[in-house]
Amino acid sequence: MAERRKKVRLQDIAEAVGTSTVTVSNALNGKTGMSPELRAQITEKAKAMGYPVKKENPEPKLIIRNTDYIASLAIGVVVSKFFISVGTSFYWEIYQQIVKKASSYNAFTMIEIIDEENMKPGQLPKCVTSGKNNAIIILGKMNVDFIRNIINYSKVPVLTLDYYNPSLSCDSVLSDNEGGMYLTTKCLIDNGHRDIAFVGDTSENGNFRERLMGYEDALKEAGIPMREEWILNDRTSDLGRAALKLPKEMPTAFACSGDYSAGILYNELCAKGLKVPEDVSVSSYDDFLFGNPFGRHLTTFHVPMDRMASDSVKILRQKIVGTVPVNNFIRIHLPGYMVIRDSVKNMNEE
Repeated sequence: MAERRKKVRLQDIAEAVGTSTVTVSNALNGKTGMSPELRAQITEKAKAMGYPVKKENPEPKLIIRNTDYIASLAIGVVVSKFFISVGTSFYWEIYQQIVKKASSYNAFTMIEIIDEENMKPGQLPKCVTSGKNNAIIILGKMNVDFIRNIINYSKVPVLTLDYYNPSLSCDSVLSDNEGGMYLTTKCLIDNGHRDIAFVGDTSENGNFRERLMGYEDALKEAGIPMREEWILNDRTSDLGRAALKLPKEMPTAFACSGDYSAGILYNELCAKGLKVPEDVSVSSYDDFLFGNPFGRHLTTFHVPMDRMASDSVKILRQKIVGTVPVNNFIRIHLPGYMVIRDSVKNMNEE
């Protein structure tokens, strides 16, 4: 008996070409959303692999001149419950920007909030297992193995937004962590401060590790030695956060790795009877402090949330339509700028 030939699937063709199954299906059914070159490449590969291709596979009658348009883009957004319930609005704001940009492409998004119980080995978000999304955004830090499982299972483009880990095979969009924290610290130095503490996550989180490097770079450039006792951790676990403990010997200024941390610091300073900026100066990173009136006074580095969301959606769309190869992983750091308010005292004027 002759050996039975294995049936060729759309996924097999997608892996051979380096694109998604959605793109392959669209190409073989004459749908819009890709270049003629990619359509021809997919068709020829399908024929070569023995997939039944229609004799005539004409270009779609509807020609869309706007190359930013795609008809079938559905994005699943996964975010940790911690980032939604604590420091509430930063990631909600980014998600709203994602929705806005996706809508401009006639696309839709859905958000899934994950708690630690759902990050156990073998578990995956419903927006991944449902198969209804042709792109996934991981918003903020999560367990690396959990993200890796999402990438391996989903077989669609995955992008980490505001988080990066070099061991992950996916795209990443971030703000300029190191450069922004350098500017945050230099703002204090330019105002005459030399006793400057750092406040933030001192674990291996990529974002905050880069921000700590920016703080160190600014001190080194100014000839200021870094003091280990002034590197203040504001976390008790991987995703937990505790009230900040002030150092015994107080600096004249604090450089905070995020506005949420700056808010915690401000509350602690007030509890000790200290005033900002009269007694202590504070500069920070994000330009988004929700629910704390200190935000109106905080000098901070502005993170371009709209650009981060917009570029994330653009990258995923390019992967889906095939203008960028699926396995060509992109990493973007977007620049921001300092917003000067009144939380920093100018020591040079004394």
